[in-house]
Formats: sequence, C-alpha cells, structure tokens
Amino acid sequence: MIPSNDLALDLENARLAVMADFFCTWQTGKKPLIMFLNAPNIQNENLARLGLFMCQDQGAKFDLGVIPRDFPVIAENIEGAKIINAGRLLPHTSLEYLLPDFGGDVLRLYFLYLGPPDRDYKFEWINLAGVYKFAQKVWHLGRGFTGSTPSVSTQEELVGLEEVVNTRIEQKKPHTALAAIMEFLKDKKHLSEIEILMVAKLLKPYTPFLSAELVSFISSV
Repeated sequence: MIPSNDLALDLENARLAVMADFFCTWQTGKKPLIMFLNAPNIQNENLARLGLFMCQDQGAKFDLGVIPRDFPVIAENIEGAKIINAGRLLPHTSLEYLLPDFGGDVLRLYFLYLGPPDRDYKFEWINLAGVYKFAQKVWHLGRGFTGSTPSVSTQEELVGLEEVVNTRIEQKKPHTALAAIMEFLKDKKHLSEIEILMVAKLLKPYTPFLSAELVSFISSV
C-alpha cells in the first residue's frame, strides 16, 4: 500500500491491487491471492466487491509485485517476483463514495483503461462515465444474444482479437487491449453464443462479475 494514516482501502491502493489481480488472472487464468505489503491484515468488505481475495499467509512467496513508483523500497520485500511499477492516481473522491453507484467491475475498468500502469493520473468523471456505458452495453448485448452461427470472417476476427488483446497485455498495455475489445463491440447490435463466450473470456481479468453474468445468460437458455 501507499503509506497512509488510514488502513482502510482507498482509491489509489485499490488501483494497485486491481492491477496485481488483473495481470495474475490474465497470466494464470486463476484468481490470485493479494497481500498489501504495508497492511497485511487489512480487512475491508470493498475488497470482495472489487473481486479481490486476500492472502493471510505471512510467509507467502510472491509471483508479482505492483509497486508504487514513489516507494521503490517496498520491492525489497518481494525478491524474485516480477515487478510492475505503478504511477500515482490523484483522487478527487473516495472508493467508498464510488462503489455503491458504479460497482466493482466499472471501477476495475476505469483503473485499467486509464493508460500505462507507470504513468500518473488524475481522477476524471468523464472517463468513469465512459467505461460505465461500455459495461452497460456489454451487459445488454449478453442479454440479447442470438443462437446464430457467426460467419467465417467473424470467427477469424475473434481469433485475431484474442491475439491482439494478449499481445497488448503482454506489453503491459491493458488500456489498448481493452480498446480493441471496445472497437470490436462498437457497432454490434447482437452477439452470437461464440462471440459472447469470447468476450467473456477476454473481459474476465477486467470484469470478473460481468464475465460470469455473460456466461450465465447462455447457460440459462
């Protein structure tokens, strides 16, 4: 955690945790256990609402560390781990204020769509509103999916989309990977089952709850 007098999870530290969760989920396909190195015993219901699971093993070894650039000394505690350096997020509001209205998935999208992890950012309502509209669009597309089989060209487009998304995340560009998904869905009015399953797969590290909803729409039919 970025040092604070308050051990409650704030917006900036939530971003660090979401980035750790995102990159580990993308790499392994499984939800990782997260530990805050300055507050190992933090308990906060907002963690679960952000799709985060805490590690309680004080002797755990770390595979990945997301380190705030201004506090590089933290990296000394996680030798051998892959390091992602993160810039600062200067909030004008609080996590407690945003979660009830926007939900964990939208905040995760916001954190990851800001840009490269190592840059500094200011909280902007317009960007939050943009990813909220995108999440709503995906949800409605999932609700209205069709049973039709996509054309060969669409299936090829899906393969290409997955390659682009994986390549961009590998380059630590989750924002451009998300932009590729947004571009694919931009003019869509309906999605086939195959398209929904691919979108759910690609969005899973970004929006775990929404992705589960998309799969449930298909399995309930």
